[in-house]
Amino acid sequence: MNKYLYFFLIFLMSCKGDFTISESQLQLLSFVGNDKNKNDKIFDYYPDGRIYISIDTLDGEVFGNYYQFYENGLLNMYQFMVDDKHSTYLIEFDSVGKIIEQQGNPICKSHINFNYKPDSASISVLFSSFPYRKITASISGSNGEFYPVETTKHPTLSYLECYNYSVLIKDVRSIFQVIKVECLDMSGNIQQYKDTINFFKDIP
Repeated sequence: MNKYLYFFLIFLMSCKGDFTISESQLQLLSFVGNDKNKNDKIFDYYPDGRIYISIDTLDGEVFGNYYQFYENGLLNMYQFMVDDKHSTYLIEFDSVGKIIEQQGNPICKSHINFNYKPDSASISVLFSSFPYRKITASISGSNGEFYPVETTKHPTLSYLECYNYSVLIKDVRSIFQVIKVECLDMSGNIQQYKDTINFFKDIP
């Protein structure tokens, strides 16, 4: 049986946004509290009953959006959680809604399935669109050019866009591709991020 080794190198290329989203955050709090999928969330509350923390789950496990709110209802922190201990994307806000820290990458999760077909691998990429107005994704081709790709909304999790594709791996030892996403923020500025995906196949 062939053994496969792959790893992901995340490279962040972005300037930190200098904008506030106080109004959007208040709408977010209302959305989180009344989300039709709230049974799939974990909540913690302030003593007066206001939401303190909301965490997404998927298939019974922590996965997805993590929101932590100030007592005034504005967002203190957003994270994308890949499990109950690790996140790949974090934005922290001050008490008036201004971004004070941003870490990681909204290209928040990649997965490769080598058992897709005998000669192909299936790759899925998840993008967090929070707190952007719009995201546009593209992928590098063999000539180094970038080509736009269509993303679809995650079937259950909010603020999550998905892109799925397959690549031929027969008789190929390694494949190198770059995913790029352009994010339009609340101030109308575009931020760019890249995620470099390398994977290797052991051929006997």
